[in-house]
Amino acid sequence: MDFHPCECTGAPYVREPRRGWMRWLLPSLRHWSCSACGRHFLASKTAVAAAAATRGAALHGTTGTGTPPFPPSR
Repeated sequence: MDFHPCECTGAPYVREPRRGWMRWLLPSLRHWSCSACGRHFLASKTAVAAAAATRGAALHGTTGTGTPPFPPSR
């Protein structure tokens, strides 16, 4: 597991469900995976959004809960 998004160009990042220890030890980081290479990493929402914007990647919903990665703002 790494703390930086992968270098795949145009690959969508998928938000994965976090384990209990991830939520307890690293509450500000989210568990993501790359659909192209299958690499898993922990990163903040802003870091993944910035990486997706610079590499042309997309952000997709979670694989476990079916909810989008970013809740709508109020």
